Amino acid sequence: MFCASLADVFDNAIDPKWRADLFDLIEQTPNLDWLLLTKRIGNVLPMLEETAARRFDLECLHAPRMPENVWLGATVVNQAEADRDIPKLLAFNARVRFLSMEPLLGPVTLQPSWIEPEWEQGMFPSLDWVIVGGESGSRARPMYPEWPRSLRDQCARAGVPFLFKQLGEWREPTDGERFDTTMGRAQRVPVFLVTNRGTVHCFENEQSRYGARTMLQVGKKSAGRLLDRRTHDEFPRSPV
Repeated sequence: MFCASLADVFDNAIDPKWRADLFDLIEQTPNLDWLLLTKRIGNVLPMLEETAARRFDLECLHAPRMPENVWLGATVVNQAEADRDIPKLLAFNARVRFLSMEPLLGPVTLQPSWIEPEWEQGMFPSLDWVIVGGESGSRARPMYPEWPRSLRDQCARAGVPFLFKQLGEWREPTDGERFDTTMGRAQRVPVFLVTNRGTVHCFENEQSRYGARTMLQVGKKSAGRLLDRRTHDEFPRSPV
């Protein structure tokens, strides 16, 4: 069960009593896997301690832990956030730890220590699932095509399930599709050059010349969710 898809359980603005009530419900429903996704992974530890105190859970208060039926996720959109937040996520002994890399706004390299289990320690402190998607909405920024491809390949090498949700508002031209990058937004379907740094250009120049990709702003529905002409719908197996 994906909990609070339009909210963040670990937001500072959330009433702590609501959070305590939620964890009561989670523990009362052991037959359900609860997916908790947050942009504020640094808040999780102190808020677990606060929740334990409200629930008089002394065991959890001294050693904060996630209920066994919680899958804990962190939103990461670029390398800076990955470096900052993935180690915080992996510090939790959650049943499943996952990333939501949507919208993906830059290239991300997943460190081996994040995606390869440390067998010699008898533990598995690695990511269990990676979800990737482009941005949608009227002001959506384009996702450079190599960013999701790189993450897909990194996950494949490490055996980490990879789910690709959507391209977002932008996609590459199809074979034979006509476009003119010199016209930009003047066209019925806006066409731009996008670089690996995420910068957008209306026409070729010194900044966009090397490695730039032509991207069409066609809308979320038209862009779809195919990556290299196929869907990627991998899910982690719920641990026993």
